[in-house]
Amino acid sequence: MSSYSMLEVREPKSRKRATIGKLPDLSNINSTGFLNWFSGSLMNIKIPEPLEFKLEEKGGDYITDFFPPSIPLMSKKMLQALNTAGVDNIESFKAILIDRAGNPVPEEFFAVNIIGRISCADLDASECEVDDPDDPVGVSFDSLVIDEERTHGALFFRLHEAVNGIVVHNSVRKAIEPLQLRGISFVNPEDWIG
Repeated sequence: MSSYSMLEVREPKSRKRATIGKLPDLSNINSTGFLNWFSGSLMNIKIPEPLEFKLEEKGGDYITDFFPPSIPLMSKKMLQALNTAGVDNIESFKAILIDRAGNPVPEEFFAVNIIGRISCADLDASECEVDDPDDPVGVSFDSLVIDEERTHGALFFRLHEAVNGIVVHNSVRKAIEPLQLRGISFVNPEDWIG
């Protein structure tokens, strides 16, 4: 059995998940206004705080503790839980989450940059589609097998072969699962589609 799980965000069956509709404007940072929050590297640039995120007006009302796409957004509760579990590779920036009515959500959130992107997918043992075997990035997985020797015991990181995949050591999973963070679930790598 693998020592790792994959982090997923799901809403309860009876609820519709809130989604981010408008991201912070970062055009004053560089000419493109684009920063790569999925590179696994430190930002090495001054980020204006707080960053403002607005919920999609047509989205649901179930606010999760983690919004993974584009610029990842995480609740203070989840960030603290990860830190308590030994995760020390998250760069965080104060953020404000604006609800669908235009009011700040009365809860602390942070834009997060997960430092560390590890190439650890066993592509021969996984069920996947690889476009470029010499540079396996953007791989589509129907089932993932992790080569644990290549993780070097890391607790929380992005999967290099599919940067939308967040890999969590099971010691961290066991520490945070009892907290029942909103929308946070884990799947075994062999069951992960990404």
